[in-house]
Amino acid sequence: MKKLFSIVLTIAAVGVMASCGGGTSTPGAAAKKYTEAMAAGNYDKFLDGLYLDPEATPEEVTEFEQQKAMLGAMIKEKGAEQTSEKGGIKGVEIVSEEISEDGLTAAVTMLLTYGNGETEESEMEMRHDGKEWKMDMSK
Repeated sequence: MKKLFSIVLTIAAVGVMASCGGGTSTPGAAAKKYTEAMAAGNYDKFLDGLYLDPEATPEEVTEFEQQKAMLGAMIKEKGAEQTSEKGGIKGVEIVSEEISEDGLTAAVTMLLTYGNGETEESEMEMRHDGKEWKMDMSK
């Protein structure tokens, strides 16, 4: 009985840890989630993954939202076309993630596999906003 209780407690703990952070508890997991959203055509979910400084002024927020809208339009038009030419993104694998010493920024390298069999390495800069990892497009 004691052993059964330990197993149940371990399973419960693993479940709680897996559910924390909504799948973006690491920069690699977040980068993969946002890339898969874009590949699935869920551009709003992808764009929601863009980093905005939590201390941004109202003017900076307005500018951010305008840039986000322009980026969304560009991705829908050009990005979807380029990806579909390669048969869509069929797989996303995290190759590496390098987190800075302060734990606020990271560089994630992913291997994208397209439907036509081509592969491509892609690097994504990530920044933690105090809650989760987001894509940092400021560089």
